[in-house]
Amino acid sequence: MHDLFLTGASGFLGTRILEQLDPAAFSTITLLCRSEPVLPERLTEAANVEVVRASLAQVESYAGRLGPETVVLHLAAVTGKADRAEYFSINTHATGLLVSAAEQAGVAGFMFISSIAVSFGERQGYHYAESKEQAEQLLQDSKLPWCILRPTIILGEASPIWQSFLALARKPLIVLPGDGRTLIQPIEVNDLVRLMLDIVSTGRFNNEVLEIGGPDTISLNEFVQHIRTAVGGGRARIVHLPLGLLLGTLRAVERVFPSLLPVSSGQFASFCNDGTVTGNELVMPADGKLSGIDDVLQQLAAGEGDD
Repeated sequence: MHDLFLTGASGFLGTRILEQLDPAAFSTITLLCRSEPVLPERLTEAANVEVVRASLAQVESYAGRLGPETVVLHLAAVTGKADRAEYFSINTHATGLLVSAAEQAGVAGFMFISSIAVSFGERQGYHYAESKEQAEQLLQDSKLPWCILRPTIILGEASPIWQSFLALARKPLIVLPGDGRTLIQPIEVNDLVRLMLDIVSTGRFNNEVLEIGGPDTISLNEFVQHIRTAVGGGRARIVHLPLGLLLGTLRAVERVFPSLLPVSSGQFASFCNDGTVTGNELVMPADGKLSGIDDVLQQLAAGEGDD
């Protein structure tokens, strides 16, 4: 039986892992996070669960919890809008510190949650994707047995991407960057968590990069229309903003006022790159068990109530 070392336990994905995590499946469970995670009752009562309040850079705070029987599940990352230096400080450099500590301890396996954005062909200024790609390389250059997951858009209650698209889809006139034909392949968060825990439980650390998405591929245009249907609205008119003009304006503003805008020009890469996955033997057998896009949207819309 392995020990589990989980980073980012207080984040959106980490919280969902805690909801499914069985303390009896591991000898010990160490949760590394900077803020106090909300633990389900069964984890609170479990004697083998320990929370370490520290950052990835504070290696001395957690290195002693790593050993030959440890499986590392690394989620912690800076997402959203942040300074370029912060992305690389946390997502790349601090991940490298964890990789080095895990390598010195000789851990049994290391799973890194990356992003489908790493595979984007056009991502100028998308520092999040760049920092994740460099972190992937650090792990691949190590001597550890590893598995890198690149999830697509992750949908779930309280997920930032769901809230953003919901707000957009509720408008009577939807303004969408790009031509709307870009394809996405969203995955429901609990489906993703089950796939991740399956890898951990089976010890699938075969030094491979796996792209993970749901069973349905849909354009951004249709995605927002499906959200409107789920929340009880009719089809809406969509106006498209030319990405070239939009990105040129954003980049000009960023050069003078880098912190002024709520989003970065790089984040618009998702509107011009298909966020779909290449089939692999992990996802393909699970296709019949993964939630379809309309079922996911209906469940999420029901959770919104009358808000």
